[in-house]
Amino acid sequence: MAHLQQQEFCESIKARFPQFFTGVMVLDIGSLDINGNNQYLFDVESLYLGIDVAQGRNVDVISAAHLLALPDATFDIIVSTECLEHDRHWMQTLNNAVRMLRPGGVMLITCATTGRAEHGTRRTTPGDAPLLASVDEEWADYYCNLDENDIRAAIDIPGTFQFSEFSIGVETHDLYFFGIKHGVFERRLNRSPQLRQSVLLNKLNDLDQAVIERDKQIVEFSQVVTERDRQIAELNQILTERDRQVDELNQVVSEHDRLLTVLYQSKSWRATHPLRVFMTQVGRIHAFTRRARAAFRYVARGDFKGLYSRLRSIQVEQALQNYAVTGPPLRWGIITTPHTLFVAHLIASRLRSHGWEVDILTSAPRRFPHDMYIVICSQMFKKLPPGEKRIVYQMEQSVSSRWFTDNYINILNSSLAVLEYALVNLEFLANKQVVYPHVHYLPVGADPDYMGHVSSTDKNCDVLFYGDSNSSPRRRKMLDALQRNFNVHISRELFGHDMINVIRRARIVINLHYYENALLEMPRIQECLSLGIPVVSESAQDLTDYPEIFDAVIFFEPGNEQAMLDAVRSALMQPVAPEIVRQAAVRSSERFVFMLDRFLVAMGFLSIDKLADNILPLPHDVSRIALSMPEAIFRRRVFEANRPQYCAVFDGVRLRPGWVGCGLSYANLARHAIQHEIKRLTILEDDVLLPDKFEEKMNIVQSYLDTKHDQWDVFSGVIAVLHEKAKILHVETFQGMCFVTLDKMTSMVCNIYNEKALHNLMAWNPHHIDDQANTIDKYLEKQANLRVIVTLPFLVGHREEVHSTLWGFQNTQYSGLITASELLLQKKVQEYLSRSAGEREE
Repeated sequence: MAHLQQQEFCESIKARFPQFFTGVMVLDIGSLDINGNNQYLFDVESLYLGIDVAQGRNVDVISAAHLLALPDATFDIIVSTECLEHDRHWMQTLNNAVRMLRPGGVMLITCATTGRAEHGTRRTTPGDAPLLASVDEEWADYYCNLDENDIRAAIDIPGTFQFSEFSIGVETHDLYFFGIKHGVFERRLNRSPQLRQSVLLNKLNDLDQAVIERDKQIVEFSQVVTERDRQIAELNQILTERDRQVDELNQVVSEHDRLLTVLYQSKSWRATHPLRVFMTQVGRIHAFTRRARAAFRYVARGDFKGLYSRLRSIQVEQALQNYAVTGPPLRWGIITTPHTLFVAHLIASRLRSHGWEVDILTSAPRRFPHDMYIVICSQMFKKLPPGEKRIVYQMEQSVSSRWFTDNYINILNSSLAVLEYALVNLEFLANKQVVYPHVHYLPVGADPDYMGHVSSTDKNCDVLFYGDSNSSPRRRKMLDALQRNFNVHISRELFGHDMINVIRRARIVINLHYYENALLEMPRIQECLSLGIPVVSESAQDLTDYPEIFDAVIFFEPGNEQAMLDAVRSALMQPVAPEIVRQAAVRSSERFVFMLDRFLVAMGFLSIDKLADNILPLPHDVSRIALSMPEAIFRRRVFEANRPQYCAVFDGVRLRPGWVGCGLSYANLARHAIQHEIKRLTILEDDVLLPDKFEEKMNIVQSYLDTKHDQWDVFSGVIAVLHEKAKILHVETFQGMCFVTLDKMTSMVCNIYNEKALHNLMAWNPHHIDDQANTIDKYLEKQANLRVIVTLPFLVGHREEVHSTLWGFQNTQYSGLITASELLLQKKVQEYLSRSAGEREE
């Protein structure tokens, strides 16, 4: 069965992935032609097999889809349109289809979803599904709309498909699904339809034999059913006797109720309170037992990882869905150790700015009355809030395994979300299976107005160290060297206001690592900068992750005592100017505010529109920006190893679905450029593959764009999918490179945007949730009078060794698309040049 919107969806998939519709083996489930069929989607080189439950037009094989027993990995593409809502066995059908789908093959599904009226049954419009009545009465009256959760319950989508999309046809109440199975799509060497058909017919003959064997089994099963009917008749007699006994017991219960009424009215009822509490707990145990039955299915097949993942996923989804209905948490509790009170203050200050109530607690409450908790250093607390209302801020250093016990990892994974302050730790956690999207990057920031105080001029020591100075031998050794040369004060067990007063009376604060090869102790450094106190610190492996503090902190080589003494002496003789320290605190604050709001948006606690109010943590004059997701840390590291010059990194907005977060990232970057009068902005995505002599080629590109003045909108380094209707406007060779101007583009991996395009990006609407029309590249492509310049061949490519953070598949999927786009562009350029030559001759 077919209708216009369903056909348009299938045609849109074909336009995006034409390689799956040429010379392929197709299985069409529910292929009966009532008002159209799917054969037209495929070329003559393809072998199309339509199956349905009875004979009819466009039906090649009569079989229920869940019983079709063709071999594994038979078909390149499996299609089912407007069928599953009528299939009593739709879950088995989907799993059978996955089995028969080849690695790298495509599954394409449309079916009725929530809101579609029942149809195709005998009680409604049987003409919409005329074959069902020929199967059996139960199937003839079966109908069930499906939604995305149903499909995900039937199939492990991430485990089955390297790329998948769900969408909704609003007008028709259609559910649309498209997925590419894990594996590499390999073209069949034998492309002859006749030969492949003969192979398939052999398989169908085998299927016929299997059906004969099944018929034999059905006869045997019928005999078993007859025997079962006899046993059921005997059981009915037993039940009749049991009913009589139940009547007698009811009389006994009535008498017990009368006696209980007397008991409830007696003084002795108060004495039975402990017993009643016990019985309540028994009831809870029974409820837990019911929930555990589903878990036993995972245990029975030994899938403990799957069990944990499913339970964790359900827990997080239910919690977030509850907040989507009830609104964001309004009353927050921050549970922190005394050592991290400054970090708690940073978080509380920002949460309060959104109008929420926040309490800072240095011990776990007896109960947990707040709507949501953020727990800093959760391993230090014996009692924690329940996982669905607990966010853990992980602040330990992964250079030591001291705290990363199995129990601590379980705490992280069982929380609603994990905040992590260090990129290095993200790599460590990923190896412990604490991974994106469960983890959110939140570097510790500063507060330039911390406590509303200015640094004290009444100094009582040259150098202050605060923290654990005894249990780390390396710290003790370096502090001894400092004390021999300077007036040093060591503070060990002061916290809160007492500690703040001590810090403000120091000329400088020294930061020394507890561990060898440690990470920067950012809570200490940022607290000092917030109070206006300069810092001298050992350098660290993650120093480059905090460019905002470079000017305000004096770093020296780790473990080098002489370098430490020289750095302290220099800091005392030529102190860092107070305005430099404050500027560092302001920049650190801007970064922290944006990253915390980024997390709140990702969780659905904060409106996406709030991000437009934030200052982006980027240099104001930067004109080349890399868009990256820090939580996808291995992909970030690949980019950093090949990072181009003069390129700032922007931590992209996270949101579900991911393409909306991507669009918000571009809209905010465009707003940043316009606010700071950046006329030409280059944005690279972190999976870009840069060519040799990239800077030299980019200089030529920039020079060519200079010659075009404002007669261009976007320079595109690569086009993943060239629109078939794209028109060539101009072709020109400049300094040895071929530049092509056209009116459409689809790719964002490495683009240069001029002022008009930046305004277009800033106007992108994040509330238009339609990935068929409003992904940021499709949105930009639809802009009127767009002028796109691209080089031929393309300037850059996609890295194949990383995964797409939006769509979840390996970037090798892009390689074929890019090659096809480049060939199509070459063809269009040749046609354009031929027409131009003909016009000149005339």
